[in-house]
Amino acid sequence: MTPMLAGIDLVFNLVVFLLMLRFFMQFAGISARNQMAGAIYQATSFVDVFNSIFPPLARGRFCTAALILTLLAYLIEASMLRGLGAVSFSGIELLIRAIFDVCLVLISSCKYIIIASVVVSWIIMFTGRMMPITALIYELAEPILAPFRKISPNLGAIDISPIFAFFALYILEWIVMFIKAQLV
Repeated sequence: MTPMLAGIDLVFNLVVFLLMLRFFMQFAGISARNQMAGAIYQATSFVDVFNSIFPPLARGRFCTAALILTLLAYLIEASMLRGLGAVSFSGIELLIRAIFDVCLVLISSCKYIIIASVVVSWIIMFTGRMMPITALIYELAEPILAPFRKISPNLGAIDISPIFAFFALYILEWIVMFIKAQLV
């Protein structure tokens, strides 16, 4: 990969990372008044402009604008790479790939949030201290893990819901990748 292509990839991955953080913070109902979340809401304030075009769903918790902007970021990146001759997909193939890439980045983001919450729980257990970033990570992970806590057995102090969540996310990721491979 040339330095120019690596630079394009880095910029678009950063944009997608910020958009996914914004999506999950809104999904978790984290307020912009939160010390740690405020910076991310500020960095992604351009999403607010698109909220009037693509209004949030589920009482403001499902930020459609962030997802559509993520899709647009993938389309722009693929178009730039196509223009530079790095990829040779047709327009419809670019759209299909971008849609599946958004699905896969959502799944990957869920997995990273779960990993972060598990690591943070260990750090809190050993240090006995809670910091603002740990509270933010817990708030991000809660909507993902809550459905799995309902079906996982109660083992007291041991929470095995991340295991169930990972299992479900890996199955979902495999299904999405299988369908993507069949279509493109």
